[in-house]
Amino acid sequence: MTLTFFEAWRHNGKKVHEEIVQATENFSSKYCIGVGGYGSVYKTMLSTGQVVAVKKLHENEGAAIMEAFESETSVLTRARHRNIITLYGFCSHARQSYLVYEFMDGGSLTKILSNEVSAAEFEWTKRINVVKGLANAILYMHHECCPAISHRDISTKNVLLDDEYEAHISTLDTESLNWTPFAGTFGYSAPGNCSIKVTPLC
Repeated sequence: MTLTFFEAWRHNGKKVHEEIVQATENFSSKYCIGVGGYGSVYKTMLSTGQVVAVKKLHENEGAAIMEAFESETSVLTRARHRNIITLYGFCSHARQSYLVYEFMDGGSLTKILSNEVSAAEFEWTKRINVVKGLANAILYMHHECCPAISHRDISTKNVLLDDEYEAHISTLDTESLNWTPFAGTFGYSAPGNCSIKVTPLC
């Protein structure tokens, strides 16, 4: 079995950091594929040929962004499911903090549905497969994780698809795991969000 770059270098954090900085050319804008409220996302290829997504947090944003960063790393380092995005690793430093994820070739569900051509190719069998994957991930988070995980803002923007249209719940938009008194998509919130208890309706 072929090891990924991160499995091969799991005990050498400095080596991994140097590789990420070199691969992104010190986070050059030419590798940037998106900018969010908490950071910028870069697509890059490592020396092994492995393609990853790197989310670098905005600098000098205060305590709130670091709290969100810590929440995300805490959740994703203990969540292991085929329909939840894989976090390969992260760097937490006063001057430079980032997270490294597996890269999803299909992009977000929002991107697919907003494009006439890709939406037409997104036939019902593929849509049903996406729904099944999301349901399995939610079931895992609510009933198999201890403590249970409530995502609180699953929407088309943070559902990523691979090249086989398999859905992966993403937290590339860190707001969804920013543990403040309320989180969710404007206009709707699951009833369970009104309490601290995770329910199947969250």
